[in-house]
Amino acid sequence: MTLTLKRKNFCEQYVKTMDAYDAAIKAGYSERTAKHAEESIMQNVEVRAYLAELLQKQKDGAADEDEVLGYLSSVMRGKEKDEVLCRIGGGAQDVTEIDVSAKDRLKAAELLGKRYNLFKDKVEVNGVTKIIFSGEGDLSE
Repeated sequence: MTLTLKRKNFCEQYVKTMDAYDAAIKAGYSERTAKHAEESIMQNVEVRAYLAELLQKQKDGAADEDEVLGYLSSVMRGKEKDEVLCRIGGGAQDVTEIDVSAKDRLKAAELLGKRYNLFKDKVEVNGVTKIIFSGEGDLSE
């Protein structure tokens, strides 16, 4: 791949923000070029290939939905441990595992509840509602 440094910078900025204009400005392109970045820079075959490579690397390193939900569930159930430092004397410390706090378990339960829409402050009503005005009464007073 023979991308220029400016185009590589553009790709790296684009992956962070997914905004071609912003990425072009940060990569050092002029405002005029940045306005047409999607039409000009992103149409380049090498740029598109490098972007695909960067996006794949980003995807490979990210936790997916199942992994996040599984972790939150295990924290909520108290299956995860937390590590804390404990003094063992002589200025030395050791790492000890303790159960996850009730506060952390509650936060995991809250996040799972939000995910599954368990907490309803507002009730959503979908459908057709017919409103009839009777014409009685004077609203101008």
